[in-house]
Amino acid sequence: MATWDRRTPAQLAKQRDAGVRAQLLDAVAPFSPFWRDRFAELGRPPALFASVEGLRALPALGERDLCPDGDPAGAAGLVLQVGEGGFAQHAHGPRLRQALRLRVAAPGSYRAVVEADTRPTSYVYAGRSLRFPVASTRSDLDLVARAGARLWQVLGLGAADVVVSALPSGPFALQQALSLAALASASPLLAPGDDPSLVLDTLAAVPASVLVVPAVGGASLLLELADAGARLTTLTTVLVAGAPDRQQRDDIDDALDSLDDVQATLLAVHVPDGHRLLWGECRQAGGGGGLHTYPDLEVAQLVDPPTGAHVGGEGPGELVITQLGLRGSALLRWRTGELAGRIDESSCPGCRRNVPRVVGARTPARLS
Repeated sequence: MATWDRRTPAQLAKQRDAGVRAQLLDAVAPFSPFWRDRFAELGRPPALFASVEGLRALPALGERDLCPDGDPAGAAGLVLQVGEGGFAQHAHGPRLRQALRLRVAAPGSYRAVVEADTRPTSYVYAGRSLRFPVASTRSDLDLVARAGARLWQVLGLGAADVVVSALPSGPFALQQALSLAALASASPLLAPGDDPSLVLDTLAAVPASVLVVPAVGGASLLLELADAGARLTTLTTVLVAGAPDRQQRDDIDDALDSLDDVQATLLAVHVPDGHRLLWGECRQAGGGGGLHTYPDLEVAQLVDPPTGAHVGGEGPGELVITQLGLRGSALLRWRTGELAGRIDESSCPGCRRNVPRVVGARTPARLS
């Protein structure tokens, strides 16, 4: 079997349909309290939607559907409620066989396997007009880390890279995914937060090759660090987090161009709101290639923002995410509130990876 990013369109289509079917029928429909009620309201069996094409007929939903009264407690309905009895109904074959062998030999170990796949152990926060928790199981974190190792490949980074993150500290998906990506790739990562003085001290302590800055204020931060004498000449990559718009990207580009002896490639990384996987641009195509997704782990689609009606990949539209293989809070046709110009299914013009790419992603101002 070809690697995750080199499969043919036919192979990808077959794999993604199988992933959607497993996620919908073996996990979300039987074990999500919210979706059980939702399918009952629709009066249509989940099997009708259990393919990439079938998802288009499923009404997309967002945080206001989940928490109509503004109470974030409504987000608990997305968390899969799976006990030891239900595990056998949704676990993948190899994982299930491993657990069943342990059930006979070591019941405690069996419970540990079940809990790793089903029990939420970690939370990040999402939301545009309200804040709500997104849950991950231990197995979910493994999957986020695996996606992060792929991201490092897309970005052209490796174990020799030293990463300094100037992002705000906090329990958010982007920060968690960045940390797990570095861990999975054996890259040292230091995250002092967004205080320029702490970032300056960190850059003085290590020869950073990668600096992560926010899209909002990233240019000003670079110039402030340079004025303070930060060691920036070791940088080969500046990662801009948060789907920068054209102006933000140009401002950061201009700031880099103004710095003597700094030769760094500018690349964007982004986690759509509510999602947990970190996307990135490839080094070969940069902004022209779009954000590379993971077709076996998610389905990215577009809808018309006012109506929620499906929009073809040519876009533009609002980004809708269906997660594959993630448990915890399982997102199905989730409206992120973020916009994209199109979703390009062709091979990337830079790295030639055969993965869907989100082109022209942008994040509207957060609602109050």
